[in-house]
Amino acid sequence: MKNTSLPREQVKKVAEMAKLSISCEELKKLAKQLSQTINYIKILGKIRLNNISPTAQVSGLSNITREDKTGKCLRLKDYFRTKSIF
Repeated sequence: MKNTSLPREQVKKVAEMAKLSISCEELKKLAKQLSQTINYIKILGKIRLNNISPTAQVSGLSNITREDKTGKCLRLKDYFRTKSIF
């Protein structure tokens, strides 16, 4: 697999589209980091997932929410104990 190396001009264009102002040092650093990220995504793209079923969670737990219970509510005059601010 060929490693991708993003040109700085392309990284600068992406930064401009995101309305980010970046320095020359940041541009150099971001170009390297984005290239590494793209190369890693290419590696992940080679993983065979044919025999793996999709999942939304892995704990095996389901319906773990509690029942709604009503309780005593605060009265408005008990909640606001400050003088008027207007």
